Formats: sequence, C-alpha cells, structure tokens
Amino acid sequence: MKKYTDDLFHIVDEMEAAFLELEKPHGYLKVAAPEYYCINYFPIVVSEFLKTFPDVHINLISCNSDDVLKGVATNTYDLGIIAGEVSKSDINNIILDEEELLLVISKNIFEQDEINHILNTLPFIRFRIGVNFQSVINQYIQQSNFSPRKVIEIGSEEAIKRAVLNGTGYGLLSSNLIKKEIQSGELTPIQLTNQKISFKTSLIYLKKNEEKGVLKSFSDVIESLWTKADTI
Repeated sequence: MKKYTDDLFHIVDEMEAAFLELEKPHGYLKVAAPEYYCINYFPIVVSEFLKTFPDVHINLISCNSDDVLKGVATNTYDLGIIAGEVSKSDINNIILDEEELLLVISKNIFEQDEINHILNTLPFIRFRIGVNFQSVINQYIQQSNFSPRKVIEIGSEEAIKRAVLNGTGYGLLSSNLIKKEIQSGELTPIQLTNQKISFKTSLIYLKKNEEKGVLKSFSDVIESLWTKADTI
C-alpha cells in the first residue's frame, strides 16, 4: 500500500508542476524581426511580457522579413514579425497592423524646387531586401507612373529616413516610421497617385508549436500591445 501511495504522491507532484508551467510560462524564446520593429516595438512588448513572466529568456534577432520567414519555417526561430503576410499551411499568420506607404522628401528641398525636377534629378532611395516589401514598392511605382532615373538601395528603413532628412534624395517609407517627422514638418509627402498603397505587418509561427505555453503567452502580449507599442 505504501508503494502505491508513494507512486500516487509522485504523480500528483508531477501534475502540480505541469499546471504551474501552464500558469507561469518559462523557458527560452528565439524571436526574429526586421530592425524597424526591433527598435520601435519590441522594447515595450518585451518589457511588459517580462513583468508577468520573468522566467522566460528572450533572444531577439534583427533580420529582414525574408530571413525571418525562412527561420520560422525551419524552426530556427520560435516566432517572427514580417512586413507583409504569408499563406502557408504549416504557418500561423496573424495580422498585427496595416500601414500606408508615403513618398517623402525633406521640407527644405521641397520648398526649393519643383516636384518634377526633384524626381528627375535626385535619387529614389528604396528598400534593398524583403520580397514582400519590394512587391509593394513596385506596385506603388506602377500606380504612380513614374520611373526614377537614379536609385539608391538601402537595407534599413531607419537609414532611408535619415538619408531623406539629410537631403540625399526622396524615399518611400511606412507612415508609422515617419509620422513624427511629418507632424513636425521635417518631411513632406509627395502625392503622385490618389490610390492608397499599404502593407500589412504579421506575426508568424509554426502551427505545430502553437500549444507551447510560452509561445502562446508571448504571442498574446504582442497582439494586445502592438498598435500601442510605438506610442508608449
């Protein structure tokens, strides 16, 4: 009887430990996202998450959306954020936000010259990497019916913004990234089309991992905070 009783107590202890894991996720999460999201969104998301789940260790990797998708698909990353969205049977895609793309120029250059002369003489500064984002840029160029004569490709939206602010050229950027500069008047939108061009931001992870408590908890925090994170 003692033997069976001891076995029962051992099983009860294991059950209690399992329930504690469900209540308080712990472990290790490898998360990947483009630089823009790492800088502007994840500081507040990670901070708020760790207040509730301090035993979780998060490794945040900065890379372009294509590499994020590859890493999630191969289970190299537990969770990722991408510009755009993906339709794959083995991946969950959760839309977090939708942003407008704006063609902008520094206020000083805008006030000194005509738009056509600006477009024909200054370089168009565009994103170098990310298939999803590139397709949206190409869509904008086609709908706007303009062919930039000079193009500079940069792999960072933040670097593109700095280059435009410095008067290097004009660039196509997400509205959330430049809303402060537009409000302050440092950047001026150039409207070449009446059609709004936008792209989505998505959270992705493998469906086979969706039952993991720590991943689900972090995903829930991202969903609840994402549209507020860059304003806090």
